[in-house]
Amino acid sequence: CWKGVLAVVSKRPSERVLGMLAAGIMEDLLEDSGSEFIDRIEAQAGNDPVFKRMLGGIWESGTQEVWSRLLAARETTNDDA
Repeated sequence: CWKGVLAVVSKRPSERVLGMLAAGIMEDLLEDSGSEFIDRIEAQAGNDPVFKRMLGGIWESGTQEVWSRLLAARETTNDDA
């Protein structure tokens, strides 16, 4: 699942496709295995602006700790594209 998400994001897909990833696979991943993947999610968001943008389409999922960390990972700064 994780490798598939990264493969799709690497193709720089449309906003519609990013939204489907966020609202489907990523929400399920956070709900089922968020504590196992949040470190990877944070690292990827820090290195990939398209992945980070995709995180904005995720609705609250996972534990409160995982959700808080996801919110921090998807925050934008003035340096973001």
